[in-house]
Amino acid sequence: RFAVSVFAVLDSSGHIRDTRFERTEIRSRHKLSYEEAQAVLDKKTSIDPETDDALHALAALAETLREKRKRRGSLDFDLPEARVVLGEKGKPISILQIQRLESHRLVEAFMLLANEAVAKEIKRRRVKAIHRVHDKPDTEKLDDLRARAALMGLRAGNLADQKQAGKFLAGLKGHLLADVFRIGYLRCMKRACYSTEPIGHYGLAKDDYVHFTSPIRRYADLIVHRIVYQHAKLDDTALATAADHISLTERNSADAEIDSKIIKLLTHLQRQLDRKKPETYTAMVTDVRH
Repeated sequence: RFAVSVFAVLDSSGHIRDTRFERTEIRSRHKLSYEEAQAVLDKKTSIDPETDDALHALAALAETLREKRKRRGSLDFDLPEARVVLGEKGKPISILQIQRLESHRLVEAFMLLANEAVAKEIKRRRVKAIHRVHDKPDTEKLDDLRARAALMGLRAGNLADQKQAGKFLAGLKGHLLADVFRIGYLRCMKRACYSTEPIGHYGLAKDDYVHFTSPIRRYADLIVHRIVYQHAKLDDTALATAADHISLTERNSADAEIDSKIIKLLTHLQRQLDRKKPETYTAMVTDVRH
């Protein structure tokens, strides 16, 4: 499989010591699912000694990178997510909670590493590109959330301070209202988008960030590939227009995804009522309105 790759040398503290960017041809010796990789990490199965050792080494390094991100104030909400299982003709047959595995977090850690390394290379070359940016949250909403936390006897601190916000969210682990305040904080945040100005990514606590790892499904990644690997010099106006356009189409597709999931969920619940066989679900009230 032809690819473009980032080779990074890291020290034991997770700092990047060297990077290079190459066009590559990848031949996989093993094609593991997340569940199969997790079984190796849990020492429930073995692929071969070399692969097992590599996976464990990657997992340890991914944990180091994750801790480093947390210290900088990166926000990890880790909220439960539902998946609707569809049967014939697209009819929903069950609702499952998605399990986030260590193998998922492992891949995520190195995906973020690649995106950041490419962003730093673009800055080093002083060329225009499309960056993935995330602005600071709404301060008025944060003040309101802090007041709500105080009513519940929780000290949120200054939520406008990224490190304090991260500490507050991490400290909610195991608390009865953890999801209430995590979702509350999420609602204070602005949407990430694409821009020609590298203002950084607030949620990930990164000064330099681009999208690079999914060129098949994201046009921004393809543009970044052309700039880094083909040394393309793209017109500023064309880049800005593309950034605005793909930000809009991303919002549209995300909203459509949410709407389609809600429709399938409601269809599944309605069918249970029609058949007079309602299932019982454990739920958390996260908001009360007039």
